[in-house]
Amino acid sequence: MNEIKDFQQTHQDSASNPTNADEPLKQETSSKETISNMMNAIKNKNIHFELTEDEKEDGYFNVTNNKCRFGNCDGTGFIYTKVNKRWKTSECKCRQELILNRKLYNAQIEPEFFDSSLTKLSDIDDYLTLYRLQPREHPVPLEDVIQQLKLNIKTRKKPANVGSWKELPEEYHADTYIDMYYSRVQQRKASEFFTGYINSIFKRIENNQKTINLLLFGEPGAAKSYTSSAIAKTFLKKGKTAFYVRMKKLIDNPKILEESIQTIKDSEICIFDELGGEYHKETKWALKQIQDIIKMRQEQNLPTIVITNLYPHELHTLYKQKVMSIFNGKFLPIHMVNSVDLRIHFQLNDIAGEDFLL
Repeated sequence: MNEIKDFQQTHQDSASNPTNADEPLKQETSSKETISNMMNAIKNKNIHFELTEDEKEDGYFNVTNNKCRFGNCDGTGFIYTKVNKRWKTSECKCRQELILNRKLYNAQIEPEFFDSSLTKLSDIDDYLTLYRLQPREHPVPLEDVIQQLKLNIKTRKKPANVGSWKELPEEYHADTYIDMYYSRVQQRKASEFFTGYINSIFKRIENNQKTINLLLFGEPGAAKSYTSSAIAKTFLKKGKTAFYVRMKKLIDNPKILEESIQTIKDSEICIFDELGGEYHKETKWALKQIQDIIKMRQEQNLPTIVITNLYPHELHTLYKQKVMSIFNGKFLPIHMVNSVDLRIHFQLNDIAGEDFLL
């Protein structure tokens, strides 16, 4: 009986308040209209996607109302096609590119290297030679080599009676040191070598095997930073993490080091650029931090690439044996020898694509 009374009371309330009685019907109508409006928006390609803060942090962002540079979508970043009377949505290349660029930005890659790729290295194979250095079985003692070179390595100051570096006698050349302390083994073409390196690293990471670290050195303009950026970009495109570190910026600002230290430790590949360029007397604490980080990455089988314009004996003079011990036997030294300034080569290629030159 109580149930009947409750029902009667509810029915009376509904009759006395027609607004409440019609509410379910209005809600149903409203829902149908909402769905209909959404379907029309999709059909008319007039839908706006909002991303969460987490998605934005992960490198995703809304590209609605931007113009598609490929001309494939209407600026939303999505392509809508009708298949068997049903609408199908796919991600546009412009959105994929923007997401990748955001990841490159978060990885601290310089914007000038956003377009870098390992396949483009084939364009410079004729201008770039790679040598892998192997310590000789009985090398000349390092201290004797440095003494023999008679070179102020910290400033690369040439003798007063010499007009240019090209006029230096042979005993001053860095190649003299390399040949006394190492044997040089010429590698495959740069594009083939670094592609092989990447494939090997991915397999080693997958199998939790010991990875290979690289020490890339050579004169400015040898495409060291370009190549390393292309490697980092390949990691990001594979859904892995990468981080690019500029030593001088990191060491000159302890706060940046403190904020970045966990990312440096955990990234699936980490690149330290400009080693030696940051050198000054007040860097002992920061260098100790970098030394510990590299050791930790080695223990976790995470690959590390170090880039420098200095030669091994110059690094040894700057950092002494304690710091250099982290490289000995754990980094593969690759001497990148360029016949032209490859920075100019890439700049000219970029300019050649501009319409005003046509």
